Amino acid sequence: MKRKLYGPGFIFERGDAYLMGLFAVLYIANRNPYLGWNDALSFMAEAVSGWSLDTNATSHFLYTNVLHILVSVFGFLGPVFVATMFSVLCGLVVIVQVQALAALCVPFAWARRFAGMVFGLGFSFWQQSEGVEVYAFNCMLFGAFFLYAMRDFLDGRRDRWIVVSVLLGLMLLTHIQAVLALPFFLYYLLSNSRLTWLIRVSALGIVGAMASVLFILPALLDTHAVSAVFFEARFKEDVLGVSLEVVLMGLTKGLAYFLYNFHLFSIPLLWGWRELFRNPERRPLIRPLLLLLLPFLAFAIKYSVNDNHVFYLLPYMVLIVPIGYGFLAIAEKFRALKTNALLFCMMLPVLLYGTVTWAGRIPEKGKAYDAAKAYKGGLTHLLWPGKAWAKDPLALAREIHRENPGAFVRGEIEWNYPGAIRYLDALDAL
Repeated sequence: MKRKLYGPGFIFERGDAYLMGLFAVLYIANRNPYLGWNDALSFMAEAVSGWSLDTNATSHFLYTNVLHILVSVFGFLGPVFVATMFSVLCGLVVIVQVQALAALCVPFAWARRFAGMVFGLGFSFWQQSEGVEVYAFNCMLFGAFFLYAMRDFLDGRRDRWIVVSVLLGLMLLTHIQAVLALPFFLYYLLSNSRLTWLIRVSALGIVGAMASVLFILPALLDTHAVSAVFFEARFKEDVLGVSLEVVLMGLTKGLAYFLYNFHLFSIPLLWGWRELFRNPERRPLIRPLLLLLLPFLAFAIKYSVNDNHVFYLLPYMVLIVPIGYGFLAIAEKFRALKTNALLFCMMLPVLLYGTVTWAGRIPEKGKAYDAAKAYKGGLTHLLWPGKAWAKDPLALAREIHRENPGAFVRGEIEWNYPGAIRYLDALDAL
């Protein structure tokens, strides 16, 4: 029996349940049993300490406080288990959303399921859905915002304007990157003549009222400069500075990330955009898709810092929408495409694992990187998105705290040490 799972989405069928079950097994089996490095330590330290009132660009206000609620309610399961399972759950919801978005272009179940599989097996998203990180949650909010708005565009109405406005407000409270969705949101409000100015102003008022929390709290509590809502002082040049060298480097990295995440599937993805431009029935989708895609893509290219691959996740959710067109167009030429593409998707985790094993045997450079990043898992960290192999940063932090001569402090370890000690202290686990 078919039933509607997602209001503005598609009919959820038995095949979709099987697909979600496979991804649930994959993600849960590979989830990080420990806290990760960098932001994860800060998130969990805040979550176990109480409510977080910091609203700077790296604190992710809504996510941190949602974690605090979850850890407070389900803490008996273990804070890290609760936080990682929350990421897994968000990741599974995003895969459903990607299918619903792909269904906007093609009605065939197999085509939209391939879209979900391709996105869910992408290295960056898979990796972010298995640890204590904000990006799976951020993608889930973005996916809901994107989906409801696009359904309104296709219906020629704006019946969901309240939901769309609230979702944008929640996105801003989660990640300030959401400010890049404002051109799309303004077009959503202004492109329909049936929408009165009262409703338009009310929609902007909802977003503004929710986002004002980001500025009111630091002004009242003097926790940080108001400008830190958009960027911290140490990242000011990265955000505001512009140079040809940085842009070229960003384009190169962006292309590498794209191919690393989509590899063979980049062909039907790009072909799908070609077909979208050629399909007169779906041509009205192009302008809103580009208005949402280009600001996020431009920021990710320009903000070419280490690990900026996470900033491409939202553009990828837009890019993958017409991939079903690509599959259909290629399938007409190659009848065996559906079977071969399905087999490739199913074999992809095995191929990735084989790549990890092979890379570990590379002399010199491979072994040097593996040794330098041993505390993160070595080459596995770079080549396998699963996190079950991860090292425990808290164990190293304890050794450093106890002044064990075998422990060492350098680079990322030194930067992460204060956050690790703060988390352990909050749990009385030093």
